[in-house]
Amino acid sequence: MQQTTKGQKNGIVNSWVLSPTLMWQAIIDSSYAPEGYSTKPSGAIAHWHVDDLKTTLDRLIAMGATEYQPITDHSQGKGTFVTASVADPFGNILGIMTNIHYLDILKQRNS
Repeated sequence: MQQTTKGQKNGIVNSWVLSPTLMWQAIIDSSYAPEGYSTKPSGAIAHWHVDDLKTTLDRLIAMGATEYQPITDHSQGKGTFVTASVADPFGNILGIMTNIHYLDILKQRNS
């Protein structure tokens, strides 16, 4: 994961690349939030596949996120579908995952 922005610029407080497939995540200043926005973590959780779940989770926490859901294996210990999530300082929830199905799809597309 590569951090790409430090400091606030055009409302973006921080942004980073989550994986080699160039999935981006940005923390946006809360002044851009819609009216009635809650500062508590809420909403649907979108999950991005990452190559190293533990390292990515640790890096997100080091960058100011807080753990929302710990690393959870949904594949009965096989490690084929594992998730975690964090809340950014503005209450947005970001899910990260390791998902063998996603990797299979990428492999098929690149064949």
